[in-house]
Amino acid sequence: MWRYVDSVAQGRKPEMDGVDGLGAKALCEACYESATVGRTVQYQEVLEGRVNAYQQPIDAFWDLD
Repeated sequence: MWRYVDSVAQGRKPEMDGVDGLGAKALCEACYESATVGRTVQYQEVLEGRVNAYQQPIDAFWDLD
């Protein structure tokens, strides 16, 4: 967190921004989705929300649908 705050304060690009963070999270979620649906899941499928069998019950619990 400190590095991010420091980069903003200094006007530098952070090591990892929101786009990078989303990509890293989607990559991990693709692994969970793949295990849930029993097939290879492409990174882009998760980013676009086309595969969400793992995530769907979580979203429903938190009323995020």
